[in-house]
Amino acid sequence: MAAAHSLLISVTIDELISEWEFIQGLAYSSQTPQDAQFVQLIYTARLRKYKHATEHSLTRQRLVEEYGLGDNPDVLFSFADSLYANFQFADCFTITSRSRPRPSWDN
Repeated sequence: MAAAHSLLISVTIDELISEWEFIQGLAYSSQTPQDAQFVQLIYTARLRKYKHATEHSLTRQRLVEEYGLGDNPDVLFSFADSLYANFQFADCFTITSRSRPRPSWDN
């Protein structure tokens, strides 16, 4: 718990802003013209949730509705992370406790 708290405190507002601007400013279209929006959405979903809450919510909504990724681990993680950042621990636990079949290689 102390390590997590130290990490949280060490993240400055400038780092959060820089992280957001960096991901939003990448040249997705020149790298992956057909999948540019999708790649940007996936990257955005993995950013810290302490700022840009509305944008994060819209990102998850698009990934679920437009790409059918409601059960995707990255999207679920993003949703749980957002709930955790908003101190909605019970809801976060519900998302992270979803019963998922274990892959055959993990038996």
